[in-house]
Amino acid sequence: MKREVLFSIMLLLGVGLYLPAQNTETLYLNDDSVLKGYIKEQVPGNNIIFHSDDVDLKNGRQKSSNSLYDIKWSDISFIEKEDMPDTLLTGTISDVILNDDNSYTGFIIELHPGDFIKLKDENDKIHVVRYSNIRTINTKILNHNQALEEQFYYLDEIVLKDEGSVKGFIVKQSVGKSISVWVDETETINVPLNDIAKLRKQPNNTFYKPIWDKILQEGQFVYNNSDIVFQDIKPTVQGLYIVDVKQNVLTAELNKEISVYANLIDDETKMTAIKTVRMEDRANLIGNKKNYYETFKMDDFVSSNIEVKKSNVTKGGTTEFSFTPTETGYYVLYVSSEEGYIVFKVI
Repeated sequence: MKREVLFSIMLLLGVGLYLPAQNTETLYLNDDSVLKGYIKEQVPGNNIIFHSDDVDLKNGRQKSSNSLYDIKWSDISFIEKEDMPDTLLTGTISDVILNDDNSYTGFIIELHPGDFIKLKDENDKIHVVRYSNIRTINTKILNHNQALEEQFYYLDEIVLKDEGSVKGFIVKQSVGKSISVWVDETETINVPLNDIAKLRKQPNNTFYKPIWDKILQEGQFVYNNSDIVFQDIKPTVQGLYIVDVKQNVLTAELNKEISVYANLIDDETKMTAIKTVRMEDRANLIGNKKNYYETFKMDDFVSSNIEVKKSNVTKGGTTEFSFTPTETGYYVLYVSSEEGYIVFKVI
């Protein structure tokens, strides 16, 4: 009886504890059958409906024609969750709070019915945590610059015993007590476990937007997924630099953020941006046409008031430099570790 109660709690805990990536769950049964997919529906104390197109069935189990398998809780050995790739910057992470106020933060990679979970932290250390020691599990987003609904791979539906339902994303699970469901930015609903008839989930196709890290070679700079070619600009005798506006010029839009990505050789590298000064060459008139040049001086980088933001290095070793141009014209970027300059034309 005690095992059945803990098992019920485990499956209620399991809903919402999704790893990002493909969010594949591997279901291992007591008869050595293995199914890969996800728990589509579960009825506390009874059964689960598992969606799978990749099965290895034993003991006379028959392959389903609609990819749905009705499995008793007592037939489950354990559930394994797919690991998260280092390059994925979108998703959720679990904050497991224990009865003694200690906590673990990471990705739940295994669920063992009525016994324990395995959690991998940011240092890839595996922690084994028994269900009886868990008080609360909070589900938090990985990317704080992205909306919550865009980072959950599955949409949850809590079907109530009074035939109503709550749809959203499970963000908190109080063991043996309740589940909290994020509905929108203004509403989070707390649902007592005793009010729950069943739990369902389905792919969050409407809102889920994965963001992947950009993997670059050491010393590589890119803009809009294309390699950047630096301009080799030499100063004149007067210390004036003249931009070649006909080659190796990148295009950007006014008032829209420009992002340059790089795999830096030197992590202390800085980037400075200036807007060029247009000068007229009065000595070289061709007919009635005047010649114009886009110019700058090195002192302009010292006095520049353009803020270039440098992001933290991502898991893939990529750094982002970004700024927003507020005027049309030509902009020159100086990178402290590189020879040459990056030139943008803002239209």
